[in-house]
Amino acid sequence: MPESKRQRTEGGFETFWNSKAQGKLQRVPLLKGIEAATAHVYERDILGKIEDEGWQQQVRRVVLESNLGGLEEFSEKWYACIKEKMTRMNLCADWIVCAMEKEDCGFDLFE
Repeated sequence: MPESKRQRTEGGFETFWNSKAQGKLQRVPLLKGIEAATAHVYERDILGKIEDEGWQQQVRRVVLESNLGGLEEFSEKWYACIKEKMTRMNLCADWIVCAMEKEDCGFDLFE
C-alpha cells in the first residue's frame, strides 16, 4: 500500500528535524531552514521528474525563484506553473505544521 501524503510529509520532516533542526533551529531560523529543505525536496522529488528541460527550467524559475517572466498571464502554462508553486508552498506549510507540534520549535501555543 502506498504511503499517504501525511506519512510522506512527516517522514521527510522527521529526517530534516533529526539531522538539522532539533536543538539547533528555532523560530525564524527554523522557518528559513524548512523553506530551504522543502525547496530541495521539491527539486529532487518533483522537478527532477520533469523530462522536458525547457519546461523544467520554467517551472524552476516560477517555483523556486518566483519569476513568472516569459509566461503569458493566465495562459495554460501560467496556470500549470502556479499549480506547481502551490504544491511547493503546501509542502512547506505541512512541514511548518509538523514543526509547530514540536516542543522545542521556539514558538509558544499562542503563536
